[in-house]
Amino acid sequence: MIDRLLDVGAETVPFDAEDLPGVAGQIFDNLIAHPDLMRLLSWKLLERPGATDQEVATYTAKTTAVAAAQEQGRVEPELGPEDLVAFVLALAQAWFSLTGGMSPTSGSDPWSTRRLARHRDAVVDAVRQITTPHR
Repeated sequence: MIDRLLDVGAETVPFDAEDLPGVAGQIFDNLIAHPDLMRLLSWKLLERPGATDQEVATYTAKTTAVAAAQEQGRVEPELGPEDLVAFVLALAQAWFSLTGGMSPTSGSDPWSTRRLARHRDAVVDAVRQITTPHR
């Protein structure tokens, strides 16, 4: 049951190896719309830390697509495709995995529309910086 819910959550965001910043932004948006997904992921990691066959197949498809985009010069090749996919996913989830949720250190409501937009922009920009080819 939990694996199926996580699969549905992962399938919500289409993966485009040539637009990894966009993918990260969409994952961020999906997590805002479905905050239960991070709780389920955390629970799954505690209960069943190993990857399912479906997770392995999905991750392999993503890394293969990133490798192809790197070979075509559309994604920075300095980092391996496995690392890039892991970083994109981790950056998109970063604000949600903090203890207590979004960082309350700013002095304002971390869930306000304005703060969420700033967090999203930071995620997209970080992914853009590590994936844009350096020419």
